[in-house]
Amino acid sequence: MIDAEKLNALVDNELEPAERAEVEKLLASDPNSAARVGAIRAMKTALKDNAEPVRCEDEWKACVKRLNAIDGAKKTRAIVDRWAWAMCSCLFVFIVVGGLFNRVNPGVHAGAADLSRAGMEKPIRDVYHWLKSEIGGTPTVPLQVINAYEGMYRDHRTATIYLKDAKGQVSLVAVQGNGSKVVVDGVTPMDDGQHFVGQNGDKNTIVWMYKGNVLILSGSRSADELLTVANQIQF
Repeated sequence: MIDAEKLNALVDNELEPAERAEVEKLLASDPNSAARVGAIRAMKTALKDNAEPVRCEDEWKACVKRLNAIDGAKKTRAIVDRWAWAMCSCLFVFIVVGGLFNRVNPGVHAGAADLSRAGMEKPIRDVYHWLKSEIGGTPTVPLQVINAYEGMYRDHRTATIYLKDAKGQVSLVAVQGNGSKVVVDGVTPMDDGQHFVGQNGDKNTIVWMYKGNVLILSGSRSADELLTVANQIQF
């Protein structure tokens, strides 16, 4: 018996001349296979004459889109494989330049709580004189000054000043810039673009800058209430 695949290939004219001649020779001596060829031809003719085409424009467009995406991914991968060494070199240069920049422009990162604790080493007798001497300005503070302490945080002089009004106590931490940037971690910019808000333990915190120095106001009040006090502290 002749293989069904060869019979279908014969009907579809897909056999090479030599192979086709061999199959036709076998059909001459094999009535069953010859009948199968007739059935295959009849089925293909019936399908061609009676089957209605299925409209699948949307499916075809989706297939084309997917094939284009696969082709684009292959091109992207080829580009990445080709230029990976150059990308790595650029990244290395960026890291080196960033490191050199940080060395030339040193900065200190600290949390508000760290800076508050650093300013607790010894009492300050005249806090206004300390502020004028260390951060270059004497502030107008709308709250009563209870006491104040000074200390150091990585070569930066700090002061923690405790203030009080009818709503309770707050603390103001002043950190001397000392020629290098001091960054308070864990705070986000406020809408005015000048102040930052965050947390100091369980208290809200407002952070802002004055002549390169950092000021941190903390208390058990809402951020808006602390911002109002911060805006009243004028140098």
